Amino acid sequence: MPFGEFVPWPFGLLTKKVSSEAGDFEAGRNVVISNIGSHGSGRSFVMNLFFPSYIRQFAAAGAEALFNISNDSWFGKSAARYQHLQIVRMRAVENHRWILRATDNGITAAIDPAGRVVGAAKEYEELGARLPYRYRQDLTFYTRFGDWFVGVCVVLRWLRFLFNQSKNRMDRRREQAENRNMMQVRELCRYIEAHCGETLRLRDLAGRAGLSPFHFQRTFKAAIGVTPKQYAEACRMRSLKTNLRQSGSVTEAIYETGFGSGSRVYERADTRLGMTPQQYREGGRHASISYVVRRTRTGLMLLGATDRGICFLQFGDQKEGLIEALREEYPKASISVANDSPQLQDWLRRLDEYLVGDGQNLDLPLDVQATAFQMKVWEYLQRIPYGDTRSYSAVAEGLGMSKATRAVARLALRIA
Repeated sequence: MPFGEFVPWPFGLLTKKVSSEAGDFEAGRNVVISNIGSHGSGRSFVMNLFFPSYIRQFAAAGAEALFNISNDSWFGKSAARYQHLQIVRMRAVENHRWILRATDNGITAAIDPAGRVVGAAKEYEELGARLPYRYRQDLTFYTRFGDWFVGVCVVLRWLRFLFNQSKNRMDRRREQAENRNMMQVRELCRYIEAHCGETLRLRDLAGRAGLSPFHFQRTFKAAIGVTPKQYAEACRMRSLKTNLRQSGSVTEAIYETGFGSGSRVYERADTRLGMTPQQYREGGRHASISYVVRRTRTGLMLLGATDRGICFLQFGDQKEGLIEALREEYPKASISVANDSPQLQDWLRRLDEYLVGDGQNLDLPLDVQATAFQMKVWEYLQRIPYGDTRSYSAVAEGLGMSKATRAVARLALRIA
């Protein structure tokens, strides 16, 4: 055995003078197979069975049965006698061998290759016992290959641990980078809102974020769902609405918003206002607006439209509050609930599915999400295929405007 029975190696040399029974030992270099007739057997003593790699050498060398002689008297009547027996049972299972065990005050027993105690002698009696056993020549996986499999498992476990640690560090770094990017995106959204009437170049915005134009555009769209240009356009149209209500004239509102010419505004009137700028300035005079309220992942959404296009899109917590906001923005319009047709519900469902998959970050302020959401709705309209009469009809009929099918088609084609 690789240690003394009293003192672990290498401290045996220090205790030789204390007890003649204590000493220093070295592990044996070879196992000896004893023959019983034509069958080989392996014999171990006392605690040799504590070492699986040692016992397997007997089976690998041709031992067809194993024998163990043990002095268990020092255990007394403690549970250690049974613990020692359990170790012997493990060696039987590992090597698929019968083990016959003889002890003084321990447990004398025959153990089959499955680790079962199939016969045991009475304890604390001097006797001779006849116990069953058989010879076996098969070799288990453990007998053939030893502990390398355990070593491989340990190495793999450490590799997995190191991989997880590395992955966790990378995830933390990525999360920190995403948080930094999100803070930058928030700040830039506020900057775009405050300067939407100016010419905003992608290069300048990227410079404020400390990123390349390509990386900035990709980061911004991944977070918001739209490009910086689209977001700026939505902010500019929102500013135009405010100026139309407050300025002295439509022309004045157009130039205060930063549009270089009125023609650009009128080109976007149907797609962004759903009516002419003058009608919007007058609170929706002579306009008929139908609306529908639907719950989306961003919250309750109220979508209102005229026969010219979408004129209102807003989120809120309560349906009544959204309807009141619609009436405040268009106090002189005729407002009614849209027909709850299957076609409209199908169109809204597809719109919601499209928006759910846009990757928009929900950590953004609600007003930023709403602005980006409006652009996504308009972008969705752009993607209605030419000639998809069912889609155009679903929008128009659902909004209660059967004559508006061609107007919706013109709207989609004009955006495209």
